[in-house]
Amino acid sequence: MIAALFFSQCKPEEFNDPIEPVISLENIALLKDSLGNDSIINVTLKFSDGDGDFGLNSDDTMSPFRFGEPFLNNMWITLEYMDASNAWIEASNDSLGLDQRVLRLTPEGKYKSIRGSISFVINPKPTPTFSHKLVRYSFVMVDRTLHESNKVVSKEIVLNP
Repeated sequence: MIAALFFSQCKPEEFNDPIEPVISLENIALLKDSLGNDSIINVTLKFSDGDGDFGLNSDDTMSPFRFGEPFLNNMWITLEYMDASNAWIEASNDSLGLDQRVLRLTPEGKYKSIRGSISFVINPKPTPTFSHKLVRYSFVMVDRTLHESNKVVSKEIVLNP
């Protein structure tokens, strides 16, 4: 669940970045409410896209960006949890719905290369029955020409079951 999406440090310049998006994890933090319960997981990713074709508008609904297709969302988020044998297990993303749609960021003018930070939140309990204590997330961004970024994996996060 995305509660907020913020963009910062986006300036029209020529960076000579690759045309594929590149991301790095700037911060991930579990926030608690006033009673000490897990409230939200706050994530900030740094990104760059050399040709500036990142993001989707609400009217980007034709294939391959339409409902039911893999590129409906351009921020892919995967949840893994540690099982009883200390192995990381990927949770089924079909029922979790963690993937997000980041709005179009293409700058106006001559230089299309873009860099910045994206902040968003994730619900620490994606389903009512989710009871795993140790989790981590991975993130991949996809631009409009379907170039996938590198994959970044978060640190382990300890949840209150």
